Amino acid sequence: MTAPPLSPAGLLLEVCVQAPTPQRSQSISALTSGDPGWAELLWLAVEHKAECLIADALTRPPFAEALPDRLDRLLTRLLRANQHAVAVYRAEAAHLMTLLGVSGIRAMATGGIAVESTLYDGRGGRQFSDLDLVICPPDLTALARLLTRRGYLPGRPGGRPTAHIWHRASEDALVPFVVIDLHTTFTGKPEEDAEMLEQALAPRTTQTIPGHPEALLPVPPPELLLRHARALAEQDARVRRPISLRLRADIARLEIQA
Repeated sequence: MTAPPLSPAGLLLEVCVQAPTPQRSQSISALTSGDPGWAELLWLAVEHKAECLIADALTRPPFAEALPDRLDRLLTRLLRANQHAVAVYRAEAAHLMTLLGVSGIRAMATGGIAVESTLYDGRGGRQFSDLDLVICPPDLTALARLLTRRGYLPGRPGGRPTAHIWHRASEDALVPFVVIDLHTTFTGKPEEDAEMLEQALAPRTTQTIPGHPEALLPVPPPELLLRHARALAEQDARVRRPISLRLRADIARLEIQA
């Protein structure tokens, strides 16, 4: 059985999450020349964790001219709010990387913080709500002590304590908590992960953190970031959970980079 055809709003969402190209711009212009179904577009974007991606794509010239005024203002505010949240997490990542370097704990960033400035040009289009760090299992205890000294508590805010998720309160009204998600695996396959961890951790690839020249962000090589993203997609598929367009956008961009 073939999948049903996408609605105009679904097509527009699919196009907006793609990497910028002249063909993408032409497609957006064509799809926004009429009313694609703006309410449906917003709903689909929220379902796929891609509302900031459509905000980044549609609120810039020449596409903003096609938006209803109220939608333009809503998407602009949404993008600015996410730019602020990203700035909060960049600052925390810079501070943590400095502490980890002093402590000799090896860790790498994955997920949103690792790709927002490289794959998405750092404009706030890539949403994320925690810092994803990959760490070797023997270093978990030392990292837990470091996070505790930093004011972190185990678990998500209001959730059960766990050794792999930590949070601390901030003084920011828009980002009241900073959350860290710790990973000890890239793919969930023990036969692959030990070798992959060593390959990624020595020597480490680093990238700058926008606004924080004092710190470098250790990240896996693009091919390992891609394997990690594909593993997340496979986990979703195994439990029959829809793979978000945001994750698919990461994978598509990483395939180009790797």
